[in-house]
Amino acid sequence: MKSDCKYCIKFRYDRNLCGFIITSKEDKHNHEIGPELYGHYAENRKLSPEDKKQITEMFEAGAKPSLLRTVFQNKTSKLVLVKDLHNIRTLAKSKGTEMAKLAKVGEDFINSKLGVGGE
Repeated sequence: MKSDCKYCIKFRYDRNLCGFIITSKEDKHNHEIGPELYGHYAENRKLSPEDKKQITEMFEAGAKPSLLRTVFQNKTSKLVLVKDLHNIRTLAKSKGTEMAKLAKVGEDFINSKLGVGGE
């Protein structure tokens, strides 16, 4: 949710006071704010690595995104978007592909050292 909001607080550390001093602030927002919007920000929707692993396993077992959304919203009390779930699945697939490539490189290397293989 990029809004180019100008809200900003600048401060500096003052050694004499052993603390921070506000040097300037712009406290006007150009968008809605409030506790009801807090859960919509990506950093507040972020799921734990354990939850992501479980989501990946459930996708592999054939679970639908709408079911996963309901399950993990109830489990974590966080807003879970279907888009977040698709991103988790895509990342897991790309990591799996990377791991397969690394395994192939490792296997080829070992085979070349052992003199095994057709290359």
